[in-house]
Amino acid sequence: MKKEIIVSKTLDELRIAIKENGILVEYYTEKESNVNIVNNIYKGRVIAINKSLKAVFVDIGLLKGAFLPFDQIQQEQFLDENFNPLPVKYKVDPLKLKKGQNILVQVIKEPISNKGARVTTNISIAGRYVVLIPNANQIGISKKIRYRNERGRLFKIAREIKLKGIGVIVRTSAEKHGFEEIDEEVKKLMFKMNHIKNEEAKKPVPSLVYAESNLIDRIARDLFSSHIGKCVVDSKDIYEKLKEYLSKNEPKLAGILELNNKSDLFKQYGIDKELHIMHSMSVPLN
Repeated sequence: MKKEIIVSKTLDELRIAIKENGILVEYYTEKESNVNIVNNIYKGRVIAINKSLKAVFVDIGLLKGAFLPFDQIQQEQFLDENFNPLPVKYKVDPLKLKKGQNILVQVIKEPISNKGARVTTNISIAGRYVVLIPNANQIGISKKIRYRNERGRLFKIAREIKLKGIGVIVRTSAEKHGFEEIDEEVKKLMFKMNHIKNEEAKKPVPSLVYAESNLIDRIARDLFSSHIGKCVVDSKDIYEKLKEYLSKNEPKLAGILELNNKSDLFKQYGIDKELHIMHSMSVPLN
């Protein structure tokens, strides 16, 4: 059974739920008063190196210094067309950094309480079909693409479009898409990457160099695929925005969109009930 995306907008909050086989499997929320900084790229400065914590602290212009661990394992692992893991070479060796040194980092985890944001020097620029990794040479294929013939086809496309010194991860959404579509996106991402380089060169330290898209844009980019059977939205503005996105990027999926602003979607689809059960669950301690 295909997944369903439920999008509900209130005055100050956007809520998105994903159901599979009638069960809530993913939930996202974003308040207008809260600014998401995950995937933002900052030009920062090293303020401390703590070998006991195996981390570097970086001033990126926020209240707390950002936490850069020595072991910068990426969330998206490189896998080749035969599902074999590929080694990742890091651009920066944290042990060679010095206090006061300028450094470009990307946020991988929001600041929490009295802890600063968690960052990495392994910058990545995500599109719908691919993720580009500066200062890398690997080509990786999403592990969610299961068929070897399709993995091989996409690997050949990635090898053709790959630029020297730029790593490429082919995302699940690239499945069944052709060379021209993927190549066009790579060109757009390279334009964005060059813009980031220019911003890094001219901006002071610390500075925001690149800001990630908002939640609805990320959902459109990352989740719309042939695996989605329906997307129900209660906001006409968001409906029109998603409709425009699909008409440009995934015209075959335009039919999955539904506008329903006459009922409480989270109540209608049982999402409020599922969230209440999840939040009220407790584990007895013996």
